[in-house]
Amino acid sequence: MKKLYLIILMLISLGVMTACQEAPTEEPPAIPGVTTTLQPPDNIITQTPRFTATLTPSMTYTPSLTPTPSLSPTPPTYTATPTPTLTPTMAGLVAGGTNDVRRVREGPGTDGFEVVLTLSGGDEIGILGYVVNDDDEVWYKISFIDEDGTEVQGWIRSDLIDNLGDEVPRIQDTATPTLTPTFAASEDGSGTDQSPTPQGTPDPADLSDVNIRAADGNRGCKTISNNTPTVTTIQTVSIFWSWWVTLPQYMQDHLNTVTYEVKLDGEILEDWRDNRTQPFRDPNEGSNWTVYWYVPVGELSAGVHELEYRVTWSEQITDGEANYGPDTPIEEQIGSCTFTVIQAP
Repeated sequence: MKKLYLIILMLISLGVMTACQEAPTEEPPAIPGVTTTLQPPDNIITQTPRFTATLTPSMTYTPSLTPTPSLSPTPPTYTATPTPTLTPTMAGLVAGGTNDVRRVREGPGTDGFEVVLTLSGGDEIGILGYVVNDDDEVWYKISFIDEDGTEVQGWIRSDLIDNLGDEVPRIQDTATPTLTPTFAASEDGSGTDQSPTPQGTPDPADLSDVNIRAADGNRGCKTISNNTPTVTTIQTVSIFWSWWVTLPQYMQDHLNTVTYEVKLDGEILEDWRDNRTQPFRDPNEGSNWTVYWYVPVGELSAGVHELEYRVTWSEQITDGEANYGPDTPIEEQIGSCTFTVIQAP
């Protein structure tokens, strides 16, 4: 019993000693892989930063403003060039060589019309038509496309253009009058011609009572209606002759190169250049393009009078059917005839 008591007492004493033992002051040993963070005192406030995630932008790109090409691109807009209303437009070439300068003017003539451009021989042009100006010159209205693709229109003398053999239409909407035959003789070939004449063309009715033709060959003197003239001493007389061509541009070549030597009783008629019709389609010449020259000679004395006719050219020309002038089969044309003037009662 005493032994049991001693054991109990020893156990109690051991428990008291354990409870009264002081806590150790040494730091606990470091454990590998574990970081110990000391906590600050309670009276220090630490703003613990909070990690805010910054979103990484995705790889989505804003498309560029490069336009998507269409299958049919829109052509650039150009300033419209007026289309000439004159038709048809014929093809032609500027006459001469590449060193020849040809002036194109704003109107059909050299006086008062400025030069709008210059062309060279061989340049391709379009021909819109022709007019006959107040100087009885044939001028073509042409169209030309310059290096910028712009159409330029203007006027150029017909002898400076090769129309490639096509007939050039006449432009009717100009100041140049519509031409009609100048002569319309009476039934017996005498008396006064009464046909209308274009403005600026001398009217035989104002010049003479009887018109007598001078021509090549020896066919006798005739009137416009191919009758033998009947003339009295109290009637006035005009001497006339003509030239026809198949195309109007050939007429300009003739006008530029011709010389007429027409004599009445041995005296040359000097003023033939001052009295000339404009070109027109003459039914008396197969509706070919024709020009008439005529010179008033007034009243003539009674008796037989002689007409002499000679025509020459300074350069070769054509009427559309034959060639004339130097070094051609027809270098000149000559003719003569006589007519009688009767003494009036």
